[in-house]
Amino acid sequence: MASALALPVGWYVLPSGAVLVGTALGAGFDAAGQLIGGNEYRPGQTVIAGVTAGLTYPLAGGGLLGSMALGGAYGGTNRALNNYVYDEDKNVWRSARVGSIAGGAGHFAGSYTGALASRYLPRRINGAAIDPDKPIILQNIGVLNPYPGYVGKSVEQVVESAIPVVLDRQGSAND
Repeated sequence: MASALALPVGWYVLPSGAVLVGTALGAGFDAAGQLIGGNEYRPGQTVIAGVTAGLTYPLAGGGLLGSMALGGAYGGTNRALNNYVYDEDKNVWRSARVGSIAGGAGHFAGSYTGALASRYLPRRINGAAIDPDKPIILQNIGVLNPYPGYVGKSVEQVVESAIPVVLDRQGSAND
């Protein structure tokens, strides 16, 4: 409920690119989960997931406890709004716990994958070959490679979003 109330402020204060990415990820994973589940598709649920994810995605990227807290807040808020809109009585606390666990698992998976990618991808990109006759400060050594971070963040988002979808598909996340 807090996400719905903070909607006008959040979209004004938060970076618009991150809000759009979060909205697309949340709505996309929710729609995929509904379509895979074989139940009736509920567009309002997809909108709620997109809005909630759009407001929480820019805040992601902290440590383990921050990821768990953010995942729990997302899961609980999403379930509470769906309960209100669709007049359901599914367990908000269980959804918050699942979101918290998914946030922690996503953090670990993303950190591990990012570290693994940084071992195998080059440390610097877009640089010229090193000339031993010139001082290093006068050479183009390139920039630090951002792709290991992108890989880790992508894996983190997929794991955080896939765990609730899988549990919901099994019918155990929101009984």
